[in-house]
Amino acid sequence: AQISAGYGHSLLLSTDGQVFGFGMNVQGQLGIGTPSEKELHPVAVNMMGVLFKNVTHISVYQHGVMTDSHGDVFSYGDNMHGKLGDGTVITRIGKHKIANVLSAAFESSTGDAHSLVLFSDGQVFAFGSNAYGQLGIEKISEELVPQELLPIAIYTTGVLQGKIIIQISAGLVHSLVLSSDGQVFGFGDNTYGQLGIGRITWSEKLPIAVNTTGALQGKRIVQMSAGTTHSLVLSS
Repeated sequence: AQISAGYGHSLLLSTDGQVFGFGMNVQGQLGIGTPSEKELHPVAVNMMGVLFKNVTHISVYQHGVMTDSHGDVFSYGDNMHGKLGDGTVITRIGKHKIANVLSAAFESSTGDAHSLVLFSDGQVFAFGSNAYGQLGIEKISEELVPQELLPIAIYTTGVLQGKIIIQISAGLVHSLVLSSDGQVFGFGDNTYGQLGIGRITWSEKLPIAVNTTGALQGKRIVQMSAGTTHSLVLSS
């Protein structure tokens, strides 16, 4: 049903809602209960002996964030900068249910040190490092390395006013969201132009629309993906 490639490991989601992983597992990122150097063959993801079932969406980097058929969100693995959204920076071998969600979650996306979760009402919540503005929040922090340890809603007053978000993608330190009318918006690191706004900037801390002149003029975007320092979009 889905494949997600992380930093040195991969997860597979089967049609019956089970998850399997293989590759690096030094920080417990495979979710198999105990850390190990690597797993050469697919193993069923289980948390402290309990198999993951009814999973609907998976996303991994050095940590994992998953949604299930009940609309709940779970996270595990490396927790630097609070990217598990559990209020701590402690690495978790077992899964943790992310609390205080207001509606059913159906998509997650993980970057290097941040995570995004999309809910059924179109709201997007972010957590983890905000050093480059990759959380897309209005909050101003005086921390040396800004971070949010609990989920916080992205800024929707500006260009996202009235937009319904239908897809999310977390890159290394930037993020993209896709609205129901086929527009793409980005925030975070833009030192390589990965936000597609037509100019280089150190970062964009609030959502900004991808430039739709030139090659994208008149195009409706149906899918997008944020990579390490670049982004791709697919038109209809």
